[in-house]
Amino acid sequence: MFFFTASADRCAAMSGEESEDFLEWLVKVSHGCIPDGDIARLKDGYLMGCNILGVKVRGQAGDWVRAVLPCNDILSGWANLVHVFCLDDYRARRVFDGDERAVLDVGAYLGFFSVLASRFVHDEALLIAVEPNPHVLPFLYENLRVNGLKSRARVDPRAIGFCEECVETLYVPTPRSMSSMVRAYLRSAGLDMYEEIKVRVVSLKRLMNDHGLRSVDVLKLDVEGLEQKLLEKWLREGLLNPSLIRKVVVEVHKPVASLERVAKLLSAAGYSYEVFDLGGEWLQAVVVGRGLG
Repeated sequence: MFFFTASADRCAAMSGEESEDFLEWLVKVSHGCIPDGDIARLKDGYLMGCNILGVKVRGQAGDWVRAVLPCNDILSGWANLVHVFCLDDYRARRVFDGDERAVLDVGAYLGFFSVLASRFVHDEALLIAVEPNPHVLPFLYENLRVNGLKSRARVDPRAIGFCEECVETLYVPTPRSMSSMVRAYLRSAGLDMYEEIKVRVVSLKRLMNDHGLRSVDVLKLDVEGLEQKLLEKWLREGLLNPSLIRKVVVEVHKPVASLERVAKLLSAAGYSYEVFDLGGEWLQAVVVGRGLG
């Protein structure tokens, strides 16, 4: 998810002045993507408080998408909305070709990538949003509902990990977009205060089997620092394979994962790849891998 190391991540450690600067940056990059009235509502919601805030955002397909955000973590949600739609950091038109029948959104957060994907994939495509954080699940369900995806999308409230099936700890700070199973990732961002929640964890193979998937057209992986180790495991197991996963979109969190290593893993597995670095201050990059041939 978008980190305030210029986005959601840095928010947790920002001073009041830095928060105001970040707010003004969000306002600036939202123009032309979010209606001015909704930008004002987002800003007022942050400054004066609210319960649940619904806005519109222009999608990469040119249509308007509805978005529901939690007001108790509004900067993080707003930043993620900008990340997915306004800045197009996932490079939607490079990722999707319209023939996709199965999309796994691992680390779905508020569901914005799943909503984005729905505008590009086949009309009968299955979208699976994987998100274990119980605090954001109501908003994930609502964002799928208000965008007419209840019949096309499933929410899986488990985490992807290294066991076939087990229970592990999810560390949930504020901003909640940074929730991670890697405590070192939170510490690298200066986050020492977090809630510890026990969540169900399954392997990727188990999750695919549970949903009846023999293969996946697009797997988006945004797991806050766990991405490199998961890719290494999947490569060893033969799951990171273009015949099983046609395209991979990985958000790399450089404080604890190596961009070079992630790129080499994709190459070793038979993918061509493009790297979209979000800039030094963000400490993040998006890598898009496509099966060769």
